[in-house]
Amino acid sequence: TANQLFTIEIAGANGSREFSFSNGTTVAQAVTAINSFKDVLGISAATVSTSGIEIRSTEYGSDNFVGIKVIESAGVSGAN
Repeated sequence: TANQLFTIEIAGANGSREFSFSNGTTVAQAVTAINSFKDVLGISAATVSTSGIEIRSTEYGSDNFVGIKVIESAGVSGAN
């Protein structure tokens, strides 16, 4: 439905957080929201083309990682 939120959980070496985005959220807005937790999670996000987001660990080594889990796809094609 139109009011559903697309929700993902992003995990990094320092913790995890759920992010919810409504219809009309731009890629740039999503990147800004994710990067506002850069230090908390140990990850960073960047825009890839006009419709993609790349998420990377901010550190190197076997203890660092990025995990992404779709909690609610809200009908977004290719979200799973």
